[in-house]
Amino acid sequence: MSIVTVLEEIDLSLHNLIDKADWTAPGTISDFQKPLITFDSPKDVQGQISTGNKLCIYLYQIMENVYLKNHEPEIIEENRTSFSPLYLDLHYLIVPFCEKKRDEKLILGTIIQIFANQSVLHENLLKGNLGKTDQIMRILFNPLTVDELTKIWSAFQTTGYHPALSYIVTPVPVDISLESTFQRVVSKQFQYCSGYPED
Repeated sequence: MSIVTVLEEIDLSLHNLIDKADWTAPGTISDFQKPLITFDSPKDVQGQISTGNKLCIYLYQIMENVYLKNHEPEIIEENRTSFSPLYLDLHYLIVPFCEKKRDEKLILGTIIQIFANQSVLHENLLKGNLGKTDQIMRILFNPLTVDELTKIWSAFQTTGYHPALSYIVTPVPVDISLESTFQRVVSKQFQYCSGYPED
């Protein structure tokens, strides 16, 4: 699958996991509204004129998984090999936008609980073509330093600081569709010469 397809299906899988999770605990608090999930950037979400709570799940960084980088090519035919997928780490910034600061804390707490209870994406939770594979991906909490948070929020320029969480989805396979052919060694030729070599 192409990287565009994979990213879309990961977004859909995360949306489904969060949207169908148990929101009854914060919902027992008066006038709390379950957030609308969006994958727009925090800058775009803050600029939208709307009411109600929103939860921004923003993919802010894509990195290659260095631990799965040097897999051997797979032999698919007698003289043809296929390179292993490119494995990625997807870094997400999860930011609630609410009129009430109380709701932001409730949403962040619920997200922590959701991903603690379901930290693995497998075929039953993956959407699209990913759900037809045996891929397993983990959702890892990614604590950010103050310096890292400052750099991220400064990139949004006009967006003020908001409480946020960071999670990594890994390893995410991307088909690079590279194959190579080779000719097997089927015979060897030796030459034998008697005597001594001439000076």
